Amino acid sequence: MENVAEAVKDIVEIVEQFYLLRVEDLTRKLENIRRINVDSLVDLIQNEVNENKIKTKRDIVKYVESIILD
Repeated sequence: MENVAEAVKDIVEIVEQFYLLRVEDLTRKLENIRRINVDSLVDLIQNEVNENKIKTKRDIVKYVESIILD
């Protein structure tokens, strides 16, 4: 490797960009979580439970995650 300093700078820049993207993604998800009306969510999930579409806590997690990701 000819220029270690350049290689290290390039790698640090790439890692920084990766973490910035993750921060943006997590910030968006956090904003979505804060906008959720919990009472409405309970009603939606209760309807899914009544229709046998949600059966476990894991199913609830998946359902909530699907809302957060939208």
